[in-house]
Amino acid sequence: MFTLKTVEPEEAEGVVKDIYGIFPPGVPVPAPMRLLSASPGLMAIQAGALRYYMGHPRLSFQLLAAIRYIASRAYDYPFCVSFNKDLLCRAGMAEDDFASLEADMAEVPFEENETALLAFVKKMVSDPKSVTKADVDALRAAGWADADILDAAGHAASLQAPAMLMKAFA
Repeated sequence: MFTLKTVEPEEAEGVVKDIYGIFPPGVPVPAPMRLLSASPGLMAIQAGALRYYMGHPRLSFQLLAAIRYIASRAYDYPFCVSFNKDLLCRAGMAEDDFASLEADMAEVPFEENETALLAFVKKMVSDPKSVTKADVDALRAAGWADADILDAAGHAASLQAPAMLMKAFA
């Protein structure tokens, strides 16, 4: 599948096996993480970020999956679009919800402050230079701390690298 030598989950040992173990039973190790097994050091860096977001105190699993879905669409990253759409469907999102998530956010199944954060992320990945102080102030007014705002934006931005790597090596 990859042009680089990677390690499949059933063959993994050491740090690669430990990192593959992050994923719960029944959830296959995502292809981008398998690609990173070609460089266990880089894989460990990515796993650290994954662990950070998995334990995030304010950004829920569903919100993070929606952030990845939005960013993946912006970065033309089909694997991640599909993977996160599947996660969101398992969490109860319907097809109509995705249409709204991709368009105007009018009918997304998230809290109002979460919808504001998703709209911000969508704006940021589409045109980063268009983000204004007023955008950030509105998120603060919706109850988001600066760390939450940066974490959401950083999570979205971090998908550019695996999108590019998958295009190059898959």
